[in-house]
Amino acid sequence: MPTSLFLMRSVPLPVIHLYRPHVHPDKEIKDQTVDGGLTSNLPSMLFDKEYRETGVFTTLFDLVQKEQCPEPARNLLEFGQHLLKTAIESSDQLFLENQKGNFHIEIDIPVRYKTLDFHLSQNDRKDLFRFGSSDAHNAITQSDRIKILRKAGASLAKELQGRNCHDSLISPILSALLREIADASNAKELRASIFLPSSGGRLLLVYNHAFRKTDRDQYIELGPTEGIATKAFKNIETCYSQFDERNHDYQLEPENAELIPDDRKSLFSIPISFSSKGSKKEGVIGVLGVDTASTLEEIGWGADKQTEIFAILLKWMHIIHAVLKANRL
Repeated sequence: MPTSLFLMRSVPLPVIHLYRPHVHPDKEIKDQTVDGGLTSNLPSMLFDKEYRETGVFTTLFDLVQKEQCPEPARNLLEFGQHLLKTAIESSDQLFLENQKGNFHIEIDIPVRYKTLDFHLSQNDRKDLFRFGSSDAHNAITQSDRIKILRKAGASLAKELQGRNCHDSLISPILSALLREIADASNAKELRASIFLPSSGGRLLLVYNHAFRKTDRDQYIELGPTEGIATKAFKNIETCYSQFDERNHDYQLEPENAELIPDDRKSLFSIPISFSSKGSKKEGVIGVLGVDTASTLEEIGWGADKQTEIFAILLKWMHIIHAVLKANRL
């Protein structure tokens, strides 16, 4: 759809009919479009499904005016306007109170500025910018949620566990997964991990099993283009790699490559999703990974062994997916 058509469809304002509703240029499509504010001024519900699939919250900037009780309606038209405003705002508030994936930031706009003030002076524009910048900065710096996200490593992992499910539910599943892979191959000193989205397109290792206390990668966080797990998450495909040349084969940044124990030799990653191939419609909610102190050659890697190990990963991935979805807050 052309940008110009988007603009024309968003311009018509509801109720007051400042502009006429936009009529679709195709005469066979009989629809008229007005501003979405007629339904909701803050459509937070549009992002609820994405939060339930990924666990990544949405930041909502809400322009509000903390005005006193409005004057009584003087006629039927004003009464209808007050009634409509109450209905829309109460509906938005109801959505905000019942959706857990929103970070709601209110920007307080002085009552002297009205919605239809199209001819603001340069000073007025500077004032509005200052109000918005100040309120947004205060909300972000004082938010408990943001403070949690800024804590590195274990603290953020525990927060994500609390948002999904407790480690005690995941650890036995990862243990069973490792036992089955060990029985099916020559892989030694296996470890299992689950990465979940954190923020900014990054993945954080939230659940792990069989990691040693000295392992420094227990809560490693991968950048948006870093690591085999990120590749599996973005491409929705099962991936494997060897650690022979970390910064190349494993695709890690130098500071993260230094965290990987020296005895790690190979890694397998599979996206956690509803479909066996990864359903884009359902959404990928994380990545299941297994690494080992054995090389692919020592494992006996080949077409048959690859199929067998991938089948094991797929089976346990579905179990993990069900547990995470069932327990997500």
